[in-house]
Amino acid sequence: MNFSTTLRLWLPLACLFACAAPAAEPPPMIGFLQAEAERYEAEWRLYTGYYKTLAKNGLQGALTDSRPLYRYAPAAGKFYEQLKAFHAVVLVALEEGAATRMTDAHRQRCLAARADLERYVREGGGLFLLMQAVRYPGDEDEKFYNLLLENFGCRMLHEGVFDKTNTFTAPRSLVFPPMEFFVTANIKAHPATDGVRRLYLPRYACQPNPGVEALGLDTNWQMVVAGEPTAKSYFVGHENELNLDREASQKSAPPIAAVRAFGKGRVFIYSAPNKHVFLNHGNRQWPQITESDGDKENGKPSDSNKLVINALRWLAEPARQTGGFGTHKLAPIQPVKFEASVNWDAPFGKGRDGVRGIVGAHTSLSDGRGTVSDYEKAARAAGLSFVVFTDPLELLTPEKLAKLKNDCAAASNEEFYACPGVEFTDNLGVRWVTWGEKVVWPEESFESNGRRYPCWDGKRILARGRYACSCGFAANGIVDYRELRAANAHPANLWWFYRIFPFAYDGGKLIADNVGEYFYSLRDLRWMSVDAFTRIRSPEEVAAAAMTCASVVNNLKAGRELLNSRCGSYHLSLAAAHYVTQGPKILQWECRNSQMENPWQKTRGAQRVRLKFEVASADGIAEVKVHDADYGVVRRYAGGGAATLAREFEMVQDKQHWLALEVSDTKGRRAISRNWLVYSYKSGFHRCGDNLNILGSAQLCWHPDRNEMPSLAKIFENGFACTVQGIDSASGVASQPKLFAEDRLRTTEGDYPRNRESVVNKILDVPLGSHNLQIYSATMTHLAESYDTATRPTPSMGAVSRRTEPHEFFERRHTSYALQSRQDYFVTWNYRRPFEGGRDYHGSIIWHEGEIRWKKDATLAGDVPVPLLLTEGPGGAEFRTYDQFCVTDRDAGTLTVRLEAGREKPYRRAGVIRPGGYCATMNTDLGYLGFLSSAKSVFSYQVSTHPQTKSLVGRTYIGLGRDKQQVKAGEVWPYRFAMATLPDPRLSNELLEDLTRACNLDGGTNGYPFAVKTGKFAGAEFFFTVEADGNEAAFTIGPRDFICDLPFRVRGVEDNGCAAIYVASRKFFRFVSVVDGTAYFQEPVLPAAEIWAGNPFVCEDKAVRLTLVVDGQSPGKAPLLEVHNPTSRELATRVFSPPHTPQFGGLRAEVKLPAGDSVFFRVVGKKLKQETLIP
Repeated sequence: MNFSTTLRLWLPLACLFACAAPAAEPPPMIGFLQAEAERYEAEWRLYTGYYKTLAKNGLQGALTDSRPLYRYAPAAGKFYEQLKAFHAVVLVALEEGAATRMTDAHRQRCLAARADLERYVREGGGLFLLMQAVRYPGDEDEKFYNLLLENFGCRMLHEGVFDKTNTFTAPRSLVFPPMEFFVTANIKAHPATDGVRRLYLPRYACQPNPGVEALGLDTNWQMVVAGEPTAKSYFVGHENELNLDREASQKSAPPIAAVRAFGKGRVFIYSAPNKHVFLNHGNRQWPQITESDGDKENGKPSDSNKLVINALRWLAEPARQTGGFGTHKLAPIQPVKFEASVNWDAPFGKGRDGVRGIVGAHTSLSDGRGTVSDYEKAARAAGLSFVVFTDPLELLTPEKLAKLKNDCAAASNEEFYACPGVEFTDNLGVRWVTWGEKVVWPEESFESNGRRYPCWDGKRILARGRYACSCGFAANGIVDYRELRAANAHPANLWWFYRIFPFAYDGGKLIADNVGEYFYSLRDLRWMSVDAFTRIRSPEEVAAAAMTCASVVNNLKAGRELLNSRCGSYHLSLAAAHYVTQGPKILQWECRNSQMENPWQKTRGAQRVRLKFEVASADGIAEVKVHDADYGVVRRYAGGGAATLAREFEMVQDKQHWLALEVSDTKGRRAISRNWLVYSYKSGFHRCGDNLNILGSAQLCWHPDRNEMPSLAKIFENGFACTVQGIDSASGVASQPKLFAEDRLRTTEGDYPRNRESVVNKILDVPLGSHNLQIYSATMTHLAESYDTATRPTPSMGAVSRRTEPHEFFERRHTSYALQSRQDYFVTWNYRRPFEGGRDYHGSIIWHEGEIRWKKDATLAGDVPVPLLLTEGPGGAEFRTYDQFCVTDRDAGTLTVRLEAGREKPYRRAGVIRPGGYCATMNTDLGYLGFLSSAKSVFSYQVSTHPQTKSLVGRTYIGLGRDKQQVKAGEVWPYRFAMATLPDPRLSNELLEDLTRACNLDGGTNGYPFAVKTGKFAGAEFFFTVEADGNEAAFTIGPRDFICDLPFRVRGVEDNGCAAIYVASRKFFRFVSVVDGTAYFQEPVLPAAEIWAGNPFVCEDKAVRLTLVVDGQSPGKAPLLEVHNPTSRELATRVFSPPHTPQFGGLRAEVKLPAGDSVFFRVVGKKLKQETLIP
């Protein structure tokens, strides 16, 4: 009998036995409460989550929506039904985000969720509570969780647990420095602790926050894990810092894990940071000290994960024996799909007036007259809905500030809001205002990196960063920016500031016009809002202040949220329809598609942007200007003295625009609006929400407060594959090389700057932020105060850095062009699928161009006397990580040096990189960084051991100049290079060789085939560059593979609002950025591409702006062209389309344009047909 015959005989019997046997009971289904659960779940199951650990241990898991807890209160019973689909649910207390400020809305939502959560457990469900310490000062997350869990008999004590006697220090890894833990073997017998012998628990969660939050448990709880008798709880203050010098309430063996019954169900509570429990279990980049390894060298494991799995099984038991629980079914995972088109034609709503308030009242607690209650009465009489009090800090006491806050709370209700705040002067003599319910009395001093620094001397705030942090990053702003500049400080070096006062008054006197500073702050990538500031000292001044300058919001509830915002308040400002006025009203300022939510490659119409404003003044509108940051005015509308003026206009997602209204009436009074940022969050250039570091999908990161050089290389975007989770970091936390910009100078006189008290000041400028490539520069002309010195703390905690003196030797300007990678952030971020979004990611590259202008003769010293950068990495030969150095040496040829394990003699080499060559050290888990030299630049290098790294080839300097070189004042040194971020796992220079060819860094043009049909070829070093002919260029290019899309420059293109490219294979217009007459964009050229680039429409009068709308309309509509005349005169001019323009080429039309207004045309064939739009 052969196998097939046997199989045919046995299959029916097998089926019979299978049908007769009882169905196996499905494994327990565990739900993990998670924000955006429906988006995160796919890759949580496939790649990154605890799902695989559950499956290995006979459990099933899924993510379930946490928004009923944190975002909205569903109808009664809805959250219960959601939870009931699981046998047990895991609730992780957030480190941040549950309740920055515990409002009535938070309480109502919390109580609604609590009722359903308690019902779920009472009827048989299991609840796993993982408690974590709060991260940020003043946050009220603990209040939220204590209210939520009140009836379970547990609470967070705002204390930290540690055991000074039983400690363990984890060994240094390739990613992490040594971390400190405490150990406990105080384990009680219980099904949850079966096989659990000991736990290693971290001292810190996010240093200096405690790793183990102290728990208060009532008598219904059975403790199953506690600290040893020597363990205690310790004080945690307002700053959430664990203070091991000050004992707290639990003097011995504090609880760490406990269990209880609740109705038919069960609850398990465990105090430990999530990154040590669920987030990183099994991740080899993370030392699994708490989870499993413990003291691995001495054979003393930690059984935390065993405790977790046991607890989940135990929690699920009652629900498995009760009908109706655990019904959740795992849905199949489908790839992300996008809409084919989008339509933005829907009409705008109507404008409306808002409610008003003022900022700047002083009470009798300081130098004013009258109480908060007196001001409330005066404000109501003046038609105001809110007043922000800003009593001078130097005239208050802690008790007076507490009274001010209490009096404001007592005066506030649904119809009026009194907001507490203070004015203060910093160490530079700059006057600040900060407000909100989180404002606190400043500490006299604080500790930073082992030193104590003053914060408050009774008259001045000496560490503004520390005070901003203590106040929970509350709303704040500078009264008069002239004070900042007079102190030799620059706004580009500010951080943790969130408001601009366009107009600042003292009584009826204008003391500062900061409108220009507002527009500059937007160019500087700040998430800024505006507010009115009028300092008054008595309730009798309220009526006049209300007429002088006021802040306006659409309703009091939104206004109260805005006044108590944390960090940048951009989105709250939009929600509140916020503006500042001396008289005119902004009844409407709306934008459609301000954030490009659809990828332009896949969704037609993704780039269309529509805007509308409506303004009013009893004295008549003179004009309305639409500013794009401080780049210029993109629209100007003449008001003609009309009482109201409403207009709609069109723009496109060609680059980032920060659009704000400046409304003037016939008496010269102005109103300044909030700004609309037209951008793509999924592929853009922006800062973190705290207005400190550059951070976003452009994958660039640096910090202005510490005078850092802008990013020289992009972050490794493949970090998601192995990153450690739960750590606030710009990049993936994994083994990877480091890159530091250098700005020192080495001469025979010594290093410059000469001491650690000074650094080179950098002033950022952003010529271009876009959804494609970015252009940014740094100007270095001065020295500035340093940080981490005897007088200045770590940078973000200190005072604003002053420029102290001009740079003695040279002035330098450095410009960077950062290309967009092929990581798809629409998939990565919108759908939380970084693996799917990274299918085409092959690395990224930044092109750098700089110039050094020497001011002084000098004799240079050292192998790299003018270093521009250094790289270093973890590992070395012992780990087979970062241990291969590769360089194209000008004199010795291409060198590759691989160190063998055990080699004792450190390697050192210096030389000159061949022009058009490269230098790199390989490799790490994420990849390596490649330095690529222009053929027109000569760079020196030095590679050597550095004692602070584990690597024998740990540090490489690259820069300009040679030892003993004589430099004369007046010399100009230009330089060009690229830095590539390469996720290439190979120990090979093959990719580096290919990149230098593809970028034409050898000075040639053989990197790829091309033919220019219209225009003139102008070079191919890095950018493929063409000179346009009559506002257009056309060329074929490729095929050529490249790590990202090829960068293009087309010169001779107008920045008139209508610049685009047309790729023959796509057959639609894509709008692109223009800077200084050059269009910048990237396109794939594999397969070969046929590209037209230029201005689809041009006006003979160069003041006129145009916007073309082809897609994003209702089906069947002809293309729309807006032609805007910003001038104060009527224009008779011609609009034309260059002859080779796809679809429109050769169109020419005479147009008449009224002064200060737009005319709309439908493009029908080769003619313009005027159309009337009624706003």
